[in-house]
Amino acid sequence: MQVSWSVLAVCLLLHAILCLTFVKQINMAERATLWMLDEDKKTLWRQVRQDGVAQAPVEGSIVGHCIKTGQVVNVENAYENEHFHADIDKQTGFHTESVLVVPVLSEDGGVIGAIQMINKKDENGKTCLFEECDIKIVQMLCKHVSSFLRIVQSD
Repeated sequence: MQVSWSVLAVCLLLHAILCLTFVKQINMAERATLWMLDEDKKTLWRQVRQDGVAQAPVEGSIVGHCIKTGQVVNVENAYENEHFHADIDKQTGFHTESVLVVPVLSEDGGVIGAIQMINKKDENGKTCLFEECDIKIVQMLCKHVSSFLRIVQSD
């Protein structure tokens, strides 16, 4: 039986989403998002539910800073970070505290996206800084996403 690339792509995407959900639970984070870079438009995008895509400019955000520098960003208090946009919290009613952003790298080492985790909780339910083991887990997932994209784009 031959499986089409579109079916394979959907299966791999679902697998990546499940992995992101699993990593969110392991890291005890409230939110986890895969942001992808649209280099032509200089914007970031993410899937929103099943019906749409949210876009944001690369400039002026913690995720954008991670993508521009290619470095892991780990912030204990988002409101004290110069790259944080409090507007999103105001619009949604959510309160961002700790943020971890890890770049997704292409095969040649260029940044093609990032995984963002928000509000790590300790065993008492208090928000805290993401730890080195959290970073390593998200870096592993970033490599998984990169492999997925390479497979899908090779067809």
